[in-house]
Amino acid sequence: MGNTSSNPPPEREEILIHSFLLDADYDTCQLPLIFPRKNAMFQTPAVLDDNVQEFLRLEEAEKILADLNKILRLTAFNPTVFNPCFLLAVVASYGILSLHHSSSDEKEVEYEWEELTVGEEEEEEEKEEEERSKTILWILPYLCFVVIVLVAKFCRKRKLTNYVAEWNSRGNGVTLSFGGVGTTARGVTVGSEFGGTYDNFNMAMRDPKGHWFKGYLHVFVNTGERQHWCSANGTSYVAPIPLGEEAPVQIVVYQPPPGYALVPLAELQTTGNTSAPPPYEKATV
Repeated sequence: MGNTSSNPPPEREEILIHSFLLDADYDTCQLPLIFPRKNAMFQTPAVLDDNVQEFLRLEEAEKILADLNKILRLTAFNPTVFNPCFLLAVVASYGILSLHHSSSDEKEVEYEWEELTVGEEEEEEEKEEEERSKTILWILPYLCFVVIVLVAKFCRKRKLTNYVAEWNSRGNGVTLSFGGVGTTARGVTVGSEFGGTYDNFNMAMRDPKGHWFKGYLHVFVNTGERQHWCSANGTSYVAPIPLGEEAPVQIVVYQPPPGYALVPLAELQTTGNTSAPPPYEKATV
């Protein structure tokens, strides 16, 4: 069945009213908690437009950005070779190789004593097993580094998206969303300056200098949900102004007092009155 109400349902529309730009720059040589330095973060604005503060107060924006910056700082893990953990992986890998070579030399001496009792096939199998264990031990530190990178990336996404989802669950018609825009190496534009997804936002974090990608935290207003929330809370509804647009200028038409009417200037001049005309004259009945 259709809608039995005589009034049409409110139009639901997502209107972007503000975007906080991500500063993706970070110091490559750092360790979270142990040796933290500059990380990707949102710059806190000094002021917000009146239209934005109608839906998101400056104090709320400051707290939101501070919480998100904390998450970005705690989940920061540089995936490049400049990460000190990668250098530790290199040192650990060569250390394991050195220990393996020393143990291999000792085993070769044992093999010389056992040549009379051990067959050639068994000796070959032992050598192959030794080579496999050598390879595994050599790549193990690098695998640990890759696992830490993936875990940090997963934790960052989960914490950021969960925070935004919890904030959006208030149901007041104002929602936050991660987004971004950029151009790939093939010249393909992905995302949008006025939208995008978390994946586009993540691409911006991989471009510290912002040459190809930019990340945003968007603030949207769902007009239908906002009207419903204002009606339920006894608050007057204010229409949001889309980002980049000016507030409409209201023209006030002059209304003369009761009993008076406006007189055209040309009519006063035809009567020969050279003095300055009054703004209005007494209306004649």
